[in-house]
Amino acid sequence: MKKSILFGILAILIVLGGLYIWYGQNNKDEAMVKQVVTDFGKTLKNVSLLSTDASEQIKTTYAPFVSSDLINQWASNPTNALGRQVSSPWPDSIEITAVQKQSALKYSVSGNIIEMSSTGATDKRGITLVVEKLNNKWLVTGVTLASYNASLGWPAYMKDNLFSFKYPSDFTIQEGEGIGGAFLDNSIVKVAFPASYRDNKTNYAEAYMAVSSSTKLTNCTNFGDFPYLTNPQPQTKVINGVEFKVMQVSDAGAGNLYTSNLYRTVYENICYELSLTVHTGNIYNYPEGTVTEFDKNKAFSVLEEIANTFQFL
Repeated sequence: MKKSILFGILAILIVLGGLYIWYGQNNKDEAMVKQVVTDFGKTLKNVSLLSTDASEQIKTTYAPFVSSDLINQWASNPTNALGRQVSSPWPDSIEITAVQKQSALKYSVSGNIIEMSSTGATDKRGITLVVEKLNNKWLVTGVTLASYNASLGWPAYMKDNLFSFKYPSDFTIQEGEGIGGAFLDNSIVKVAFPASYRDNKTNYAEAYMAVSSSTKLTNCTNFGDFPYLTNPQPQTKVINGVEFKVMQVSDAGAGNLYTSNLYRTVYENICYELSLTVHTGNIYNYPEGTVTEFDKNKAFSVLEEIANTFQFL
């Protein structure tokens, strides 16, 4: 009887010991997963997605925390990567809200990217990360971002009682005639990337959104004032309840190329246009090997975010 009791106690101790080890290992793994996500979040502000060397920044900065497969995906198309798009606000950290174990080597981590500016926290963006153990190291292997409007932390521009939009705080604002960039009669305002975005490594010159208007409605939304467009078929986009017709046009001359996404609508019997324009130099006019072609999509992604905040008052 004593032996039976002794074996029973021993069996219980073995089970409890196993549970203790299993529980302890789980806690250890979860802590390491949280640490990887936390440390990764602190590096997001160090990767400038609009920089000419964005791909290299992604590779060097994220290497300790992200799998090589995901790094290569982001490096090949930095516009899909996590990082800083504009100077302010910037992604400062990842706030973890939940951790779920998928398997012994895989966790799902939910949380928020915390946006910061010089005045403090401005917004949050939901994020879910997959963290896996690869070659005995926990690494981020997948990221899903919640729908998000980066402009929530931006200052607002308001034109009398006509319209408003938001823009990154380091961008410049110009008003009135002579500002350039508009295709309609009356130039109203132009919001542009700061001069600091220009460097000598690419053929980038400038990028901006110009707002203009006209009382001439005939060619407004059919873009009939661009005769070189054969059978134009503008797309339709609704921004804050207003339907815009969208067309891309290009103009080249004197070694310069202007690519514009034009948003047009008729509102209260006036034609309004948002001209999202990226200006680059002709790559063939530079000495061979001195500059690389600027990725226009990087600039357009920010300009379109600005356009998405446009609304009539």
